[in-house]
Amino acid sequence: LKPVAAKLAPPRLENVVLRPETLSAIRRGCARRMSLVCAPAGYGKTTAIAAALSELKTAHVWYKLDALDRDPVVFAASLAAAFRQRYPGFGEELLERLRYAHQAPISVEQLGALFVSQCEDQISETTPVVLDDYHEAADSAELNALLDDIITNAPDALRFLVLSRYDPLFPTSKIRLANQVVTINADLLRFDVTQAGQVLQTLSAQRLTQEQLDRLVQLTEGWPASVVFAGMAFDNLDLCDVEHALSDPRMKQDAYSYLAEQVYDREDQATKAFLDRTCCLDHVTQSLAQRLGSDRAHHHLRHLAARHVFTFATESGGHRYHNLFREFLRHNYMREHGESSFRDLQRESADALEATGDIERAVELLLNANEPLLALEVISRGGDPGLDSCPTDSLTSWLQRLPWQMQQDEPWARLLSAQVHVRAGHLEEALADADAASLIFASADDSWGCYHALSAKESALYWIGDLERTADVCTEALAHATSDEQKFHMLLSSASVALDQRD
Repeated sequence: LKPVAAKLAPPRLENVVLRPETLSAIRRGCARRMSLVCAPAGYGKTTAIAAALSELKTAHVWYKLDALDRDPVVFAASLAAAFRQRYPGFGEELLERLRYAHQAPISVEQLGALFVSQCEDQISETTPVVLDDYHEAADSAELNALLDDIITNAPDALRFLVLSRYDPLFPTSKIRLANQVVTINADLLRFDVTQAGQVLQTLSAQRLTQEQLDRLVQLTEGWPASVVFAGMAFDNLDLCDVEHALSDPRMKQDAYSYLAEQVYDREDQATKAFLDRTCCLDHVTQSLAQRLGSDRAHHHLRHLAARHVFTFATESGGHRYHNLFREFLRHNYMREHGESSFRDLQRESADALEATGDIERAVELLLNANEPLLALEVISRGGDPGLDSCPTDSLTSWLQRLPWQMQQDEPWARLLSAQVHVRAGHLEEALADADAASLIFASADDSWGCYHALSAKESALYWIGDLERTADVCTEALAHATSDEQKFHMLLSSASVALDQRD
């Protein structure tokens, strides 16, 4: 039952930098019954707590759980050994009883009561107790029952810091109600620009500018492990372009290997299949996932968010994957299924986005997939309402990413250009684009396209102030309107022009 020494000692610390708010939260936690330090893999939970306890000069008990701790007898004996590191002679009665546990089984309730009794008899000074890697044994109902007993009933002098990748499965409502729980999450553990700069300074001779540091933290979302991997790779990279450096295989290889081993491979096949099918989406909703073939989308999203599998809830009610985790999923999909299958998945994902009304993300995805013609088809089906709903920056970016010849020859590319010019106040250029698109649509006898080209032309002429030509274009557009909404819109425009002419 004697645990290995590595399970009883905090990590070695070198050049650790804590944000002041993180240190403050850990200090508060050491004054409460329990601190829950909960974040995905690689967020430095262990390092942050060890560094804070060192900074606070607080004597403590440290124990690192593993799969063997699913057995409550093993856990109790090992935790007692950790206490003996701080309190020699701790738990003699407990350990004596556990020596004969195979001959005279002891219940979880008896075990919890005996452990708490030993703490009451032998511990009087305030002592933080760190339970590191709780998630490694969290699926044991017996362990959770024992932890509930110990944490709830232990003497006030003990302060428990539970480090885990996901929320504990033992009940915490009672001590939460007593305001005795402090939660330290990924937001408090992720690196800010200052921390990232200090860490990189210790790992690499390369020096990033402030702008490069800002971009690095943005791309990595401050995930500490990825910043460390970057620092280890930067000496061999050209840092003129941080994004290019981050995409270098030499850097991503370490990050991807870590995500595969510590995150993706730990999930069951159904969850991995869900991650694969949704990897092209920047914003995952139940509706989108169902359109991509997942009939248990709600279950999977709830599971991923609850277990902090680099999955975060969004304000709009959906979820998103961490930037680098999403890139890993896409890389892994191409490696497993081939580039052709990945392109098919991109197109299916764009179809799902369009079907749910998200024109902007559908176009963005198709352009990223180097499918400009399909992107223009989405724009054409969305028409004016689709373009009107998208921010100017997006429209400008789409136009810039279209091949030059396509910008000249494709009528919907000309209408995209007209929309950008109108928003920029370049009305003559917008009018030229709308005219060019109108001619192409007319030659193809495309009434839907003609209406939208004439609508763009009407808008440009109106703002130029040519009301007579605007009225003529409204009449012409009305003849091409294919829906009640289009007819109503053009009648309103005609009425507005008539009022202006009268005035």
